[in-house]
Amino acid sequence: MDFNDNTTASLEALLEALRLSTEKNGADHQDTATCHYQLGLYYINHGDAMEAMSHLGDALYIRRKAYPEDSLRIREIYYALEQCTFM
Repeated sequence: MDFNDNTTASLEALLEALRLSTEKNGADHQDTATCHYQLGLYYINHGDAMEAMSHLGDALYIRRKAYPEDSLRIREIYYALEQCTFM
């Protein structure tokens, strides 16, 4: 399997995890937020700032319901969003 096959498989697995979490737990569940966060990181690593910001924004919206603004769970999203500005 070459690199592109692994990349495609990784994206498909992340998207499937998001689908399953949304279906099982709901769109506003913390596990769903984690799926969005992981997809955001994936898209940062693959140079797609717009998709990254979309998923990171969803993760931030969900996590803000459960965590204070100064928590690590929130700050890690802000850090990832900052990475998008350098792309």
